[in-house]
Amino acid sequence: MIDPASQMLETAVRHGALWITILAPRIGQREVQVMAPKINEVIEGKHAGVSRLVLDCSALTFINSMGLGMCVDARNRAHANGMTSIAHGLSDDMLELLAVVKLDRLFTITKDDAELAHALGR
Repeated sequence: MIDPASQMLETAVRHGALWITILAPRIGQREVQVMAPKINEVIEGKHAGVSRLVLDCSALTFINSMGLGMCVDARNRAHANGMTSIAHGLSDDMLELLAVVKLDRLFTITKDDAELAHALGR
């Protein structure tokens, strides 16, 4: 049986960071119910040498309040596990939304690969 979360996100450890790449273009209630347990499991796992969480949102075009809550929860879990959080690849609309709800203060925001590399210390 295929894990439905695998169709909505990918996870990996690269460059000293735990990467969660959101594949779903929209995050609403259904997506949160599928994705949140997997995200929590991955963040709570033990990852030697991992000091950052990268949420790659390059494919994301819409997120509702439940999705925003899921992202905040991921950030808080990462912080509790000694990781700083980076939100990468957000569209202008998504950046504006984060600013309006003041969530841009919780994440290091990187718009492109050069900014991400700098945030990762490469």
